[in-house]
Amino acid sequence: MPPQVSVLMSVHNGELTLHKSVESILEQSFRDFEFIIVDDASSDDTSNILQYFLKKDNRIKILTNGKNRGLSYSLNLAFQTCKGRFIARMDADDVSFQDRFEKQIKHFNANRALSVLGTGARYVSPEKWDAGMLIKMPETHEHIIQFMFKSTPFIHPTVMMKREFLESLGGYDEVLRRVQDYDLWLRGRHIGCFGNLQEELLYYSYDKERAYKGIFTAFIIKMRSRPNIKELGISLLYSTYEVYKLLIFIIYRK
Repeated sequence: MPPQVSVLMSVHNGELTLHKSVESILEQSFRDFEFIIVDDASSDDTSNILQYFLKKDNRIKILTNGKNRGLSYSLNLAFQTCKGRFIARMDADDVSFQDRFEKQIKHFNANRALSVLGTGARYVSPEKWDAGMLIKMPETHEHIIQFMFKSTPFIHPTVMMKREFLESLGGYDEVLRRVQDYDLWLRGRHIGCFGNLQEELLYYSYDKERAYKGIFTAFIIKMRSRPNIKELGISLLYSTYEVYKLLIFIIYRK
């Protein structure tokens, strides 16, 4: 029988954080999953770390890109080979709590209409996995849709989604090197039911500089998603605020 859950991860030169991240998935209390990891043309010790885990656990499958193709391409590649009814995301610099999958599956079983489910998380640096600010995203579908044209309503590596949701959208947009998850939620807002658990179930390694680089791309994908008048107004207002924050970040970084 195919596994209930397929976990998708892409890694590029992740030797410093990969071991802890992979272990956090293999130690999940919910055991019925496959773990597909794409090595996106790493040049450090990532390949050796992956081979170590491959020998350790037969739920792991390794795919390798001949050249660096980016997250969207790599996730789509993993998705094409996976067999699970649910798709769980994971990044190579984050750590999942041991009961993350168990709680997400339980919530899906109790809410059959749900298509996508994220969780809360806690910001960390790689040196301090247990420190940082708690992040909670909007909880209900209604609140998520209201929030969506301000910013992404999910923390991507916390997400678990039904296979048919990702299939119906044709996967991630491979043109996008950043904010590909935000694009997915925008395209899927009319066909899926969304939710976020308020409990923190992930240590999230957040790169503020990388996030700010995605501001302009995020604005473009909001505009191409054909927002209605209300959504357009929210998007313009909040995007202006994000640009202001970016300028402040640049000024005080110098």
